[in-house]
This record gives sequence, C-alpha cells and structure tokens, in this order.
Amino acid sequence: EHGDDFNAMHISAFWNRLGKLVRSSRAEQSWLRARGAALSPVRERTLAMLPDLEARSLVNTAHGLASARLLASSPAWLQLWGSLDGAARAQCDRRQLTPQNLANLAWSFATARHGVAPLFEIIAAQSRPQLADFSPQGLSNLVWAYATAALPSPELFDEVAAAVVSRVGEFNNTQGLVNVVWAYATAGHEAPLLYAAVASRLQQRADACSPQGLAIAAWAYASSGTEAPQLYAALSSSAVVRLHHFQPQGLANLVWGLATAGHEEPALFAAVAAEAKGRLHGFQGQGLANTAWAFAKAGCADEALFEALAAEVPRRLDELSSQELANMGWAFATSGVSAPELFAALGDTALPRLASFKPQEVANLVWAFATATTRC
Repeated sequence: EHGDDFNAMHISAFWNRLGKLVRSSRAEQSWLRARGAALSPVRERTLAMLPDLEARSLVNTAHGLASARLLASSPAWLQLWGSLDGAARAQCDRRQLTPQNLANLAWSFATARHGVAPLFEIIAAQSRPQLADFSPQGLSNLVWAYATAALPSPELFDEVAAAVVSRVGEFNNTQGLVNVVWAYATAGHEAPLLYAAVASRLQQRADACSPQGLAIAAWAYASSGTEAPQLYAALSSSAVVRLHHFQPQGLANLVWGLATAGHEEPALFAAVAAEAKGRLHGFQGQGLANTAWAFAKAGCADEALFEALAAEVPRRLDELSSQELANMGWAFATSGVSAPELFAALGDTALPRLASFKPQEVANLVWAFATATTRC
C-alpha cells in the first residue's frame, strides 16, 4: 500500500530490520518460508531504488537480504542480487566503501551464494590497503566470505594472516578466530604463523568457544595438517562436559578432527559414543561415515555405537558418496564389529556405482569386504 512512498533510507532500514528479525527468531524464519511472496512488492521497489542508494544503504540492503536467507539460488531473488552486484561495483568504482562496508558486502554476497568473481576481485583490491582499519570481526568476515564463495585471493589471504597474527589479542570473540582458521583450511591456504597464533589464543579461551566453535576448530586444524596437540587437548577438555549441547554435525566434526590429527583422547571418544548412539537419526550421511571412520581410525571402536550405526546406516547408504561408502566399509572391517546386514546393503549400493569409484576407494572397499568375510 505504501510501497511508492519508500525512499532509499526506508528500503535499507526495511531489509536490515528483516534480516535481524529472521536471525533472531525461528517464528520469523517460519513465517518468511511460508509467505515469502508477500515481499514481492518490496523487492520490486528495491530494484527500482538501487541507483539511488548510497554506499551504506546499499550494503545494509545486501546484508539484510542475506541475513534473511533471501538467496540468489532462488529464482525470485536472482535478479535483485544481479542488480545489487552491478550497484556494488559502481560504489566500489567511486571508492565509497569503508572497511566495514567491504567486509559486510563480501559476507553478504558469499552468504547469498552469489559469488561474482569480478566484484570479489574489486573488494580484495580495495581491502588490502585498508586492512589496518578493519575490525577483528571484519577481517574474519572477509576471509570467511572468500572461502565460502570458493574464490581464491592469495595476496589478500597472506596480508590478512599477517594482520591477524599482529592483532590476535584483539579478537575477544572466539568465533571470529574459529572462522578465520576455518576459512584458511577451507581455502587450502598455508599460513603456519597464523595457525600458531590462533592456536595459542584458542587454547587459553577454549571454554569461551561455542560447541560449534570447538568442533570447527578441531576440523580446521586437522584439515590443514597443523600440529597443535595443546590446542586439541584444550578443545577436548572443554567439549567433553558439553557434548549434549553439540549438534550431530558438531560431534562428527569433533571426532573426525581428533582422529585425523592422531590425537588420542579415549575418554572423549567414549563420551561421544555414549552421546551419539541415540542421536544417529539426526546425523547427515557424511556425518555417519565420518563418525564411523573416526572411531575406527582412533582405535576406539565402541561396540554399542557401531551396533547402532549398523542399524541406522543401511537405510541411509544412498546419501553417501563413493569415498564415504568405502570409508564406512573400512571402519566396520577395522572395528571388528560383526555387521553382515550392513555389508550386504553396502554391496548392493556400491556395485551399481563402482564406475564412479576412485582406485583407492575400490581397494579400500574390497579390503573391507575381504576382512569382514574372513572374520565371519
């Protein structure tokens, strides 16, 4: 009714407020999923107003849309994100964006799954000379965005690493540090000094990490191949008393990280087994495979957990990739737990897909069946 009266300030404030509501309220999330079409008039008005938005309003609009999960992967919102990309590049050309604007813009486009390489190249070029003026959260959001969008920027990552190392004590929010190492591990960007500085900080403040943060930190350090035994010990000590607060994916990432790093924590693995065995229905297929593999790799093959896995996994095998099918077979064969029904289902699932298996996956699967058959 009042759409034509919306000016640039109103548009920006609307999306910014909507994003905050959706982030903070499950009820608002449910409403938006059910009635997203109600936003069509505002979306059309936003498209018309984009040329009139100044830099801050433009960034707040993009940030609000991304926070509200109105993503470019949805046909209804793709046009708006494409137009936002053009408007953002125009603002960059006019050098109108502050460090906070640049970090939030990158975060927004990555979250919206609209990782447009030319825009990200411009953001990197304008961010690098200003990194000293970025807040710790801004630095974290910046590299998180590039890793999430799968857009490499080696020079930017080198310079952000140096900035984080010199300012690691300013990161009062542990999640910011966790997101930094997640980004470097995901991007496969080597930064040994960064990993060392962040590990030192996190091991002092592990109890301030959320359960998700503990799991992601373990995953990131293991994925990067960084040796950090004191950090793993601190993460384990903090996690073991809070496992009931972990999401299934967090439990899987935690044990996968510790097993991959070769860090022995039998008490933690026993506690995770007790926590996970009754919650396996909530695990994704990848999480089931990673959990089984981690327990077998760590030599902590809890019999009750593997029996629960043997009951859950056969009906979930279609969710597993070829590597995960091979890892599942390897884990059960290594565990010594008898699971003939699981192996029968595994064979039925893998056989039609063998052409897509890598040689090592085929070898692992054949070894698993041979070992399990011999044991039987």
